Amino acid sequence: MDRLIPTEPHQPSPGPNRAAAEPLFPGNTAGLGLLGSIVGAGAGIVAGLAAWVAIISQAHSYLSDAPQTCVNCHVMRSAYASWSHSSHREAATCNDCHVPHESFLSHWLFKAQDGLRHAAVFTLRWEPQVLILSERAKRVVEDNCRRCHEEVIHEVSLAAFDPAGPRCWDCHPSPHAQPHSQSSYGLWIEGP
Repeated sequence: MDRLIPTEPHQPSPGPNRAAAEPLFPGNTAGLGLLGSIVGAGAGIVAGLAAWVAIISQAHSYLSDAPQTCVNCHVMRSAYASWSHSSHREAATCNDCHVPHESFLSHWLFKAQDGLRHAAVFTLRWEPQVLILSERAKRVVEDNCRRCHEEVIHEVSLAAFDPAGPRCWDCHPSPHAQPHSQSSYGLWIEGP
């Protein structure tokens, strides 16, 4: 009995309408498996770190308008304490004064930009001892003062905003008239 000894492994015919399967990268693909593993592990590490930061920073709370959210950063405690002792606590939250209200898009875009900037500043410990509004933030706060107090200011000469002129808080105390720095926080809460 004669035995047939195959010289090549048997490969099924691809059929009349099928092309033979060819590898995407001909040759040795073992390196791609290692590269894929490294990229996958790196992506997993980045995703894990992002989830960890979102959890410890209470990122979901920034989607609300709750003033307590601002106290997530310890440097904001004095601003929160001064606001909570002011008449504004009954009428306005932090976002009512510090975020624009022209449109839905401008509100959330400003909130996102400021939130990312604040997150970077506070995470990297670059926060100042004395909080000062940026020029961009001054304009937003000024616009919101005028929006809320429109019925009062329309009768005076300051109804039209002059960028070179006085700001509302130049004459009127703001909800954050006291304290101005982290070190004065204890004095504000406990008294002298």
